[in-house]
Amino acid sequence: MNVYKLNEDKLKEELRHALDRDEFCLLYQPKLNLKTGRLCGVEALIRWEHPERGIISPLDFIPAAEETGMILPIGEWVLRTACEQNKAWQEEGLSPMIMAVNLSACQLFVDGLAEKVQSILDESGLAPEYLELEITESMTMDVDSVLPVLHKLKQIGVRISMDDFGTGFSSLYHLKEFPIDSIKIDRSFVRNCTNDSKDATIVKTIIVMAHQLQLGVIAEGVEFKDHLVFLQQNLCDEAQGYLFSKPVPPVELVDMIPTLEEIIPNEGISPESSRETWLQWGAERTQQDLQEAVRKQQGMIFKYVKDNGRFIHSFSDGELIYRMRFTPDQIIGKELKEFLPHEEVVKKIPYYERAWNGEENVVYESDVQGLRYITSLRPIIRGGKVVEVIGCSVDITDKKESASLLDNLNRRNAEEALRQSEARYRLIAENMTDLLCIIDWDGYFKYASPSHVTVLGFPAVAYEGKYAGDFMHADDRRKVREQLDEMVATQKGTVLKFRFKNIRGDWLWLEGKANPIFDEMGVFNHFLVVSRDITERLELEEKLTYMAYHDTLTGLPNRRLFKEKLDQALEEAKQTKKKVAVMYLDLDNFKYINDTLGHDVGDELLNQFAQRVKECLRNEDVLSRQGGDEFTILLPGIEEEQDAIRIADSIRSSFQRAWNIGRNLFRTTSSIGISFYPDHGTKGYELMRSADTALYQAKKDGKNMYRVFLG
Repeated sequence: MNVYKLNEDKLKEELRHALDRDEFCLLYQPKLNLKTGRLCGVEALIRWEHPERGIISPLDFIPAAEETGMILPIGEWVLRTACEQNKAWQEEGLSPMIMAVNLSACQLFVDGLAEKVQSILDESGLAPEYLELEITESMTMDVDSVLPVLHKLKQIGVRISMDDFGTGFSSLYHLKEFPIDSIKIDRSFVRNCTNDSKDATIVKTIIVMAHQLQLGVIAEGVEFKDHLVFLQQNLCDEAQGYLFSKPVPPVELVDMIPTLEEIIPNEGISPESSRETWLQWGAERTQQDLQEAVRKQQGMIFKYVKDNGRFIHSFSDGELIYRMRFTPDQIIGKELKEFLPHEEVVKKIPYYERAWNGEENVVYESDVQGLRYITSLRPIIRGGKVVEVIGCSVDITDKKESASLLDNLNRRNAEEALRQSEARYRLIAENMTDLLCIIDWDGYFKYASPSHVTVLGFPAVAYEGKYAGDFMHADDRRKVREQLDEMVATQKGTVLKFRFKNIRGDWLWLEGKANPIFDEMGVFNHFLVVSRDITERLELEEKLTYMAYHDTLTGLPNRRLFKEKLDQALEEAKQTKKKVAVMYLDLDNFKYINDTLGHDVGDELLNQFAQRVKECLRNEDVLSRQGGDEFTILLPGIEEEQDAIRIADSIRSSFQRAWNIGRNLFRTTSSIGISFYPDHGTKGYELMRSADTALYQAKKDGKNMYRVFLG
């Protein structure tokens, strides 16, 4: 211990002079664009070239730099050197690339960071868009302090990336609130993404979520060809890792660029397959963007079909609808007479008829709720017959003319605006994946829209005259039938959620807006259902919920879920007058094992540790990973303290067996701290604090033991 302390003090002393002696250097690890295979950026990584000890990893000297305060001048040196190097590469004729630099927590919280970054950019001559600052989730926990700093940095024009994504506890909140440009998937997920289904799911989910939020995705730790192919197939944007290159000096990086840019074409999926995958995603993204655009446009788009002589609206959206004091739900599934004044209905029906009969470019002017607008109707013809009509409207309320718009020169201006609006709307309207169907009282299809073949694989004719229940999951039929009956009784529409079979036999989740349709005499006629596939949305929501409440390494509840379970147990304990125990435990000497045997061994040790603990617990007990090698256990509803002591003894005994991980056979134990409700606290945080104090005492007394809090 004294020798270690001596070496640590000596290291800190040498560190104080290393910067002045020019003993630091930067290595650069390349990042490749997975779509093009081209070099798109590098990450700057510091090394200490010690004159006696050789190359020292930042893992060994950064903690000392933070303790001594040297991290600030070292961090500034890294930032300045990296910017100057990137500018030098540009002047040498290299294609511009993004230089990524890691920020430490100390740098992030120091006053004037944005000003310092701006000064370094000005001095180096590097444009801000070529600098990316990497932060970690743990650095952003203090939102009130960090958010203003990040906004200042974004005002400069630099990029911000969240490193080690998925290993923190507030990821989803940070993605929503923080001004970041990209996220880096932690290597711990990439490492096993091709042979561990959980890691694969996490990686795919992060990519999908990032793209939905319009963020870039970078995977780190890419070491094998199967990693590359997996990431390409799931549309990850960029990657770095030893498959491409280890961190190298600047001169070596320049020399290896031609070789680097051959790796992805040679080792990854073919350029044609990659292009097809991205095009498919692009088409889906375009449709989503168009749908969003429809909602934001000042005009309106709608669709209708003709059923039993009545025009029923199957789709409606656009900002004009809301200005007319309607919502899409008030229009979809309805006839004109159900939401418009009688005089307006009388005016519009002839135009609706003309379009349904196949006439192109039917145009009319309307005045509803004080808003004047011009509408164009165009029929959609498939198989030689009109299957639906698309309507597009633009607002002309503010136009000032002395005669009717349709009778003078201004009409051409309005129609030009309408034509441009149609160009935006028509693409989405004709390619919408909304499913429109008409079902009778007994549940048989009377009509199915052509979009059924796009979403479900069966052509529309395969449904007509068939019983809808034959395509619906058996577990959903009863509930849907009850909802349909209630709609008829109340004469109100509702939202249905059910599983429907596609042509491959898979079950897709559909969400449908259903409306009961009645004739002029008030007699029920049929149901109109407009639905869409929400399978991916539900899967993504489920995965995100799981990620928000579970530790990604062990699959155990994380600190957020543990807190909820603890609060719930305390509420129940107040009613039952029983005790609740909280245990805080960690692995003795875990850091030494992790540093000497490697992170892979450390990760597997944590998994095996969790498994041994779970074998000692009751079904109602909750084991949680708090972070690192720290775990907590909730023991609800215990009769007496001795019940918890016996469990602690059982856990401690299980750790006396050696651990066998890979080729490594070693021994390590655990220390445990215990607190009890209500003796050591009546609130969750009080019990956690008491158990943590008891854990500290157990380690102080020699480790491999438990201690009960002595309040």
